[in-house]
Amino acid sequence: MKNIFEIFKKSIFDVRLYREVSVAPLRNGIRYYVKVVLLFSFFATFAFGLFSVPQGVRFMREEAPLFVQEKYPEGLEVTIKNGEVFTNTTSPSFISGKKEALTTLFQDSSIENILVIDTQHDYSKEVFDSYHTFALLTKYNIATRGAEGRVTVQSLRGFPEVTITGTLLINFLEKLNNSLALFVILSLVM
Repeated sequence: MKNIFEIFKKSIFDVRLYREVSVAPLRNGIRYYVKVVLLFSFFATFAFGLFSVPQGVRFMREEAPLFVQEKYPEGLEVTIKNGEVFTNTTSPSFISGKKEALTTLFQDSSIENILVIDTQHDYSKEVFDSYHTFALLTKYNIATRGAEGRVTVQSLRGFPEVTITGTLLINFLEKLNNSLALFVILSLVM
């Protein structure tokens, strides 16, 4: 390992290394660059984890449950059965967020809602745009806004039968928080 650091240091500060590399076998140059790339990727992963993981853990433990309690419509039940969405309230239902947070998160100032649930209309670009939302759940599809304003529409056929409530989401977040340490370790290792 010491050898790779010495070679790396020479490759930055010593021009003579490049004269030696020109006469060395190609295999040595490839081996050197593979080691440098692996070393950089290790340090980049470590730095990313060091700075972003604590923020993600704090969000999952503190902000996500509070967000669900504050923003998920009281008593709303969303049932997905046989690729079809049913709600126990009149449609549409809105799950909004703070404007500045949404602009930062999605990097789009036109987004006012995180999710709109509208089971009365089929997906259309006009309906999607009129809601100023990141995601639109319709009777048979979920549409999400991606990079550069692209919209992806995913059919709910084949989606498992589920009834989503605020309580279910909070219980899911609690279970996720219980295994958060394992998840963080596995994500950094991979």
